[in-house]
Amino acid sequence: MIYFMWSLINLITLIYLLFFINKRVLKHKTKSFSATIIIIGIILLGSNSSSNKINNHIKITDTYNRNNKLIIKYIKLEDNLIFDINSSIQYSVDGNKHIPIDCHSYITGFSSGFVWELKSIYNLNQTGNLTATGVLKWNLLGINIYSELKNFDISFNGDHVKINS
Repeated sequence: MIYFMWSLINLITLIYLLFFINKRVLKHKTKSFSATIIIIGIILLGSNSSSNKINNHIKITDTYNRNNKLIIKYIKLEDNLIFDINSSIQYSVDGNKHIPIDCHSYITGFSSGFVWELKSIYNLNQTGNLTATGVLKWNLLGINIYSELKNFDISFNGDHVKINS
């Protein structure tokens, strides 16, 4: 619910800023159009530039038999009211042992005001159990206000996946 409230704060701030510029700053006939252009410019300045793209892909290991069968498991790390934090993990299957190769993590849904950044993922033991660590950034109009550290313990038992956060 707190994530929903933060997204509403982002939208209300954007609407207020648009209203404020429209009523107080611009005094001519095209003020609505001009205010929209100014707001878009402010948001673009505050948002991430293309040179700061977050890479949520982590290579876990290169030491696996390339002749083994490869599988990808899609996991929902966190299920919220308005957005989900997801991950896909590629495994090499060697008999009954699953060797994690790489991981890609992403956020889906209405994620206004949030940026997910996967920091690390490592294999706890050679059974395929993993620990993923990331940062959920709370942004207000593209400016980082708060960063929340999130840890997920991922354990596999056949096709069953258990997540502890």
